[in-house]
Amino acid sequence: MKLLDAFKEQIAQMGPLKRVWLTTFNLDIAFVESRILPAVLDIDPPVGRMDYEGLQRALNESNIDFRVYCDPRMIALDKPKRTSIAVYPVSVRKLAADEALYLDGEHSLFHPKVFYLEDKNKKIVLGAGSANLTLSGWGRNQEAVDFRTVSSNAQYQQIKQFFMGLDEEPNQDILPADGDILYGDDLKWSFIHSLSELTLMDALIANGELTKLSVWSPYLADNLPALIAKLAGPYLRVELVPDLAAGQFIRTRWGEELQALITVQRLTLFKPPAERDPRLMMTHAKLWLGESSTGRHLAIGSWNFTGPGCSSLKVKGEMLKPGSYIPSANGPHCARRCGP
Repeated sequence: MKLLDAFKEQIAQMGPLKRVWLTTFNLDIAFVESRILPAVLDIDPPVGRMDYEGLQRALNESNIDFRVYCDPRMIALDKPKRTSIAVYPVSVRKLAADEALYLDGEHSLFHPKVFYLEDKNKKIVLGAGSANLTLSGWGRNQEAVDFRTVSSNAQYQQIKQFFMGLDEEPNQDILPADGDILYGDDLKWSFIHSLSELTLMDALIANGELTKLSVWSPYLADNLPALIAKLAGPYLRVELVPDLAAGQFIRTRWGEELQALITVQRLTLFKPPAERDPRLMMTHAKLWLGESSTGRHLAIGSWNFTGPGCSSLKVKGEMLKPGSYIPSANGPHCARRCGP
């Protein structure tokens, strides 16, 4: 599992852990306990019942604040929970009470996939991407996840705002007021999420005019022409790398308007630049590369190319999604054009 190896590599570069906070849409608690928790505690994965007893004891002795935030509607109920790790259900209905967030309490989902790692020396590493806390997310899909060292107080405040917003009864002591000890000089990234006023498209436009948008997304808006018209002006060119259902179908409705966008080259569909391992179930990665008059900006997170998914249109019905956003001189390139 490449993601598990990358996760372990981040932990290996840190001191004794103090906090490990994870968020997910779909939750397989058995996978968390059998794979992720042992990686955090640096012990072998459990096999038998008594191994889980040892896992729980190791967690207690470590004093690590290990928690999982999830959408309670998407917990795999057929997977037994064998430890007392804290699982926090997130109520999007309560979050939607804030009118400024454009969330719909009835239809919005809690969709972020975030990794927050903090050691006892106050080093913080943030990960964001497309992988759910499931075996598919960590071992069977093609995903995109980015890990970044928190190097500025601005980055820290963006993260704190996100996690403070998830608590039903916010505790100001949940995280320190300021990141008083920060590591590294990785200053050119931001944490964009639906609990802040800055949207994904705001970040990609970066006070300029968006001219080209390249997106990897498995799921697409049912009405692609309408979404593209809302995202930016009439001169925006969109490049999409969709996951192909059954190896040949894109997940959207085909029609004359969509064909017209392709004909005038406002929309181009591409295949991934490299052949996918045939053992993989799907390409679940979500990558956004925006080119504007102010430069190129790359976003890695859980945003699908849908209205609710990209959390960028000021209408009700958004999903709660975060990700990391990086000003980039070079980003992913769409390599092979799809046939009609």
